[in-house]
Amino acid sequence: MKKVNFIKMSLLALIIVSFASLFSACKKDASSLANSGSKKIIVDRVSSQGVISTDSTITTARLGTLLRVDGDGFSTIKQFYINGVKINVNPGYVTEKHIIFQIPTTLPFGNDIKDTTIRNYIRIVTKYDDYKFKFTVQGKSPLVSSVSHTLPRVGEVIQVYGQNLRDLTSLVFPGDITLSSSQFTINEDYTIITCAVPAGATNTVGSIKVIGDNGSANSPYFMNMKNGVFIEKFTNDPSSPGASPCNSRPYNYGTNISGISSVLLPTTGNAPKNPEFYRQVPIAAANVTVESNVGGFDFFSCSSLIAAMSKSNGAITPTTSINNLAIQFDIYIPVSWSSGFIRLDMSNGDTKYRYDYAPWALGAGKIAPVVMNGWTTVTIPLSIYSGLTGGKNYQQFIDLMSGKGGSIRFINGTFKDVGGTSYAPSVINNFQYSFGNFRVVTYYKPAV
Repeated sequence: MKKVNFIKMSLLALIIVSFASLFSACKKDASSLANSGSKKIIVDRVSSQGVISTDSTITTARLGTLLRVDGDGFSTIKQFYINGVKINVNPGYVTEKHIIFQIPTTLPFGNDIKDTTIRNYIRIVTKYDDYKFKFTVQGKSPLVSSVSHTLPRVGEVIQVYGQNLRDLTSLVFPGDITLSSSQFTINEDYTIITCAVPAGATNTVGSIKVIGDNGSANSPYFMNMKNGVFIEKFTNDPSSPGASPCNSRPYNYGTNISGISSVLLPTTGNAPKNPEFYRQVPIAAANVTVESNVGGFDFFSCSSLIAAMSKSNGAITPTTSINNLAIQFDIYIPVSWSSGFIRLDMSNGDTKYRYDYAPWALGAGKIAPVVMNGWTTVTIPLSIYSGLTGGKNYQQFIDLMSGKGGSIRFINGTFKDVGGTSYAPSVINNFQYSFGNFRVVTYYKPAV
């Protein structure tokens, strides 16, 4: 019996040794296979890596985004590149089948990279392979905040202002009139686009749209809104169709103001020229002392608002939200402007309906003198008036202005910005302020 047990134990030991040898041989074969260089990288997809991971495949992502590469063959990673730049990847976030990484916020992207063979590519280098695949890195989304002139003529040069205006491929005017990237320029800070207004671009009300590698953006919907003008010919404008007391002509009377002019202004250059009709304050260019009311004109507020609505072809209705509307007018100041402000009162003496415009005051005491090569548009959102908060509509604004008189003046006095900083005035030499085309416009951004 002992002999039989001994034989059984010997056979069991032999079987165990045999399996161990076979397993060892398999491991050596696998190791030999890997060392032979046949462990190729496979990339199945790139997806977002958030608190809750998503399995959707993406081909573009913005700076700072946390991402995950899914595939195979990653465990022996040596280098990881995006746009030709070596990126440090935490080894703890690398497995055979996944790499988790973040696109650095300082990574060069877009036209920063002239070599198109590395622009918008991810490259993974492992012990056994070197693999590159297409993946577009985007910067921040573009933003359009304003346009230098919203009633331009064909051929005039205007500016579109905003942020992140880089790597743009086209600029689209209302009516789908498109400029390619060779037809406009962008400043070094990516905040200003300069272009000539193309033929057909002044016929349709709408927005200017920018399109580029980092996305698209619209300007407010206020271009070419000629139908919102309530003071165009000043004393020659027709009366409002409203009921008394809102049935007068919008323009009332002027102070230290010139007669109606249509003389070309400025006489040279390709910047926007004057409206068909304009007036000036003071009557002739003069040196303006400090703390002085240079002049301007008065108007009937509710008559002006009703006149604008009646001419708007349905763009402005009694129920239109104040948040989607603005007052615009065009101005030209031929000297460097860094003192004084334009005051628009919708109800004289009531500060809830007052706005002081001084674009040269940047806030916190900083000043940047404004130099106009041509006419420019002033835009005042109606929501900026404290008396119009609470979601009011246009009819409520009309009712509040019933029987009220408004005014617009140039005052060379102390200006206070929204932060409470005061800016002392100084003498302005050879000053004259020209203005025209007072209008109510739609002021919202269509979805891109």
